[in-house]
Amino acid sequence: MLTLAVPEFIHWVRETGGILVVDESRRTAHRLAGLEAIIWDELARPYPELVSRLAALLEIPPIEAEIRLNAVLESWRRAGLLVEVRGG
Repeated sequence: MLTLAVPEFIHWVRETGGILVVDESRRTAHRLAGLEAIIWDELARPYPELVSRLAALLEIPPIEAEIRLNAVLESWRRAGLLVEVRGG
């Protein structure tokens, strides 16, 4: 099983209009808004629950919500905001 986690060098704060995510290791910042901010704010939820919540919020079928969620998670993994944890 593959699990994604927020590494210890990533910190964030809610701002008006979104979330500011800071990567201390790269000294970069990412401003998340809209769907990305919603997903980041809900990351602690189990994956199936997150898919259901996104589907309801966006008024789209769960499969479409899952596709959108996976695309965002993958972009964050590539950017180093999330890391893979095997067996988690």
